[in-house]
Amino acid sequence: MSVALKQLRQDGAADGEILTFNTTTGLWEPQAAAATDPTSFSVPDQALDAIATGAGVILVDSMTLTPGAGNYLVFFETTVTLSANNSEAEFSVFVNAVEVTDSRRQVGRAGGSTAAMVMSRSLHARVTGVGAGETIEIRAGVDAGTVSIFERTLSLLKVA
Repeated sequence: MSVALKQLRQDGAADGEILTFNTTTGLWEPQAAAATDPTSFSVPDQALDAIATGAGVILVDSMTLTPGAGNYLVFFETTVTLSANNSEAEFSVFVNAVEVTDSRRQVGRAGGSTAAMVMSRSLHARVTGVGAGETIEIRAGVDAGTVSIFERTLSLLKVA
């Protein structure tokens, strides 16, 4: 069965509402987003974020979510450039300001090249026991020069 989508306000949806499936009626119905228990969250960002040597491991701009209590699979994807030869950037998942064990991933630039190279980096982690009000975020650092972080997305999937 296929259904043509139309503007939600034609079905009585108000600002801030989302469609949810009602298993009793078999229909999609508008509902306040806060009244649901979402199983996935995502935040994309296209803006440039640059982290320089000496800044330490800091929050990647816009890469933080506060999903609520539960267990989550974390997915992070980005493209980066490194300004210095023989440099390396690291990305990690943090929950409530604590690094998730074994979530750290590196991307590096070997020596000899003067041209900027665009590289992809992704990381995935399973985090358990996230408390209500705790944040899941991506932090990064670089050992030389600057890492420029472009298109990036942080996505969470709630799991049992």
